Amino acid sequence: WKIDASGITDVEDIAVRTTGDAEEILLADIGDNKGKRPSVRILVVPAPVPRPPGDTLEGPALKPSAVLEFTYEDGPRDAESLAVDPATGHLLVIAKEKKTCVVYRLDPAGSPAVARLIARLPLDKASGADISPDGLRLAVANGKGAWMWTRTAGEDWAAALARDPVVLPYEPGPNGESIAWSADGRQTFTLSEGENPVLHRGETP
Repeated sequence: WKIDASGITDVEDIAVRTTGDAEEILLADIGDNKGKRPSVRILVVPAPVPRPPGDTLEGPALKPSAVLEFTYEDGPRDAESLAVDPATGHLLVIAKEKKTCVVYRLDPAGSPAVARLIARLPLDKASGADISPDGLRLAVANGKGAWMWTRTAGEDWAAALARDPVVLPYEPGPNGESIAWSADGRQTFTLSEGENPVLHRGETP
């Protein structure tokens, strides 16, 4: 499937959330290398019905059904990581910093929508993130490695992210870029950017 990219500036990550009985794809148009965008946005695209195996017919481009525009409470940030908390519906956005990455929480129902700082991570240049299907584990990757933070049921991410992470199995490839959980939460998948990237699978501790 293709997605209508009209008006997109710099999509850096992708996530999926469930709203009612429907699945939605979230495109994180949050890249800001120069730190000058007054606001950034997340495009919401209804997830298409999967095609049968072997079906290669290309349908019409998928169009966003909504756009969530937001700002950071402390000014523009360059970010590449988006994760959906299935327990609350909140979004975690991680700014790509050179020393310690900054984690923001965004309530998509907020008006105005403002991402609030909740934690700083002991790693640099985060390039991808995902929360496990059970909502208890956050995986974060950069070009060097991948890490996991775990929380208890009902615990706030701010408290969980104050603890030391667990190192995850990771094959960064030429330029490690993204990480995602398997549907059963037992494995993570990582992918490098560039031509002909290889999808790597790792068992979680």
